[in-house]
Amino acid sequence: MAERHWTRLGIVAIAGHVCYELVAGVAVPLAPHVGVRAAAGTFALSAAAAYVPAGRLVSPRGDRTYAIANGFFLAAVVGHYSSWPRRWRAGLPWSTEHEGLEGPVVGPTT
Repeated sequence: MAERHWTRLGIVAIAGHVCYELVAGVAVPLAPHVGVRAAAGTFALSAAAAYVPAGRLVSPRGDRTYAIANGFFLAAVVGHYSSWPRRWRAGLPWSTEHEGLEGPVVGPTT
C-alpha cells in the first residue's frame, strides 16, 4: 500500500483554505457557533492529526476513514467552484467573487 499523497494534499489544501479565510476576514466554518479562534484551532488540530498517519504505510483498516475524508475534500471543491459567480475567458471559467471577496484579495482569478 502506498502513501496517501492525494489525501495529504487535501489535508494541506483545506487547512490552507481555512487559514486564508481567517486572514481575509471571511467565513471560517464553525466560527458562528464556537468563535473564530476555536474554529481555526479545531481545523488546525484535525489537519495535523490526520496528516501524519495519512503518509504512513498502514493496514487497510484506515482506508475507510481516509475515503470519507477524500469525499469531504472533493465535495468541498465541487461545492465551492460550482457556487461561485464566474465569467468565461478563453473557454475557461474565471471566478469573479469568492465567498464575499472581490478584487485584488481574490488573486489571479479576477
